[in-house]
Amino acid sequence: MKRTGLIILLAWLLVGTGKTQERGGPGLGHSIQIGPELYFPAGNSSNVRSIGAGLSLKGELALSPDWALTGQGVFTAFRGRKLFGNRQATMISLPLKGGVKYYSGDNFYIEGQLGAALPVRDGGNTTLVWSPGFGSMIRSRHNRSLLDLGIRYEGWTGKARLNSIDQSSYTTFSFVALKAAYTLR
Repeated sequence: MKRTGLIILLAWLLVGTGKTQERGGPGLGHSIQIGPELYFPAGNSSNVRSIGAGLSLKGELALSPDWALTGQGVFTAFRGRKLFGNRQATMISLPLKGGVKYYSGDNFYIEGQLGAALPVRDGGNTTLVWSPGFGSMIRSRHNRSLLDLGIRYEGWTGKARLNSIDQSSYTTFSFVALKAAYTLR
């Protein structure tokens, strides 16, 4: 099964990279994106937080028709779950990330980002942010604007107190993010 997956991935990359002149992102130069995001906590994170939402501002600088550097800031809020009759406080953070985006086909991309999530409220810790994702840029018929529809898995890794006996330990708060952003060029 692993061998079949690897063969499919290699074939996809070879076929996709052969069309370099026909594809590309929003074009050489730069673009700015703004849009809402919806978050669904994954794994143990879903025991603590129910759902989240955010507003994203992202810049993209094309290095070639296929590669781009990205910088992103997101205002995020995760609603706390109700435990033993009390609702946990809403977690509000400001993740700041930089990354690389590769356009592998007609406006289809894969992306990786790394950065830090800064807590907005007192008592939080700054965490390491990492996020792989993919998406598609949909072009408007009438003008040069684009709609970026994407999905990513994001993890915030940092020190947290897991119980009253142990000292702090490293843990990851993880979630799946859906994005719909308007792209200005």
